[in-house]
Amino acid sequence: MSGDSKPNRWLKSRAYLRAKKTVTVLLESPKRLLGLVERVARKSDRASSGPISKSVESIKIMVRLVTAYAKGEYKDVAIENLVKITAALVYFVMPLDALPDFIAVFGLTDDAALLAWTFGAVKQEVERFLAWELEADSARKTEDSQLTEAEFRE
Repeated sequence: MSGDSKPNRWLKSRAYLRAKKTVTVLLESPKRLLGLVERVARKSDRASSGPISKSVESIKIMVRLVTAYAKGEYKDVAIENLVKITAALVYFVMPLDALPDFIAVFGLTDDAALLAWTFGAVKQEVERFLAWELEADSARKTEDSQLTEAEFRE
């Protein structure tokens, strides 16, 4: 099976289509979206070994992007990429997907593969987000140091 056919198989699976349908509801509710990222963070912490271990950093970045979007801090994301990312995160937390998570060793393999594929598919989006995040963090540090200096002078 070629590398191109695997993503098509996942993207056409009943589980992924169900995950994608859930995205519409999630994107309308920041509270639900934040609930999703909390579940993803908990599951990725528990599953940080095995097939998911190589995807943990990617998952964390996608979680931060979706969190910043849900909080209204970051809106410069293409909706089709936000849908891909969110659908992959929903798929990750679904216990019954193409390979149910309770199947020892193999249960998270499809999750890891789909997450890796998604991360690659939205790479430019992720790079823009990381640049924004770096800039926002730098601005926060500058603001914090200015507050500290002002407090010191008082």
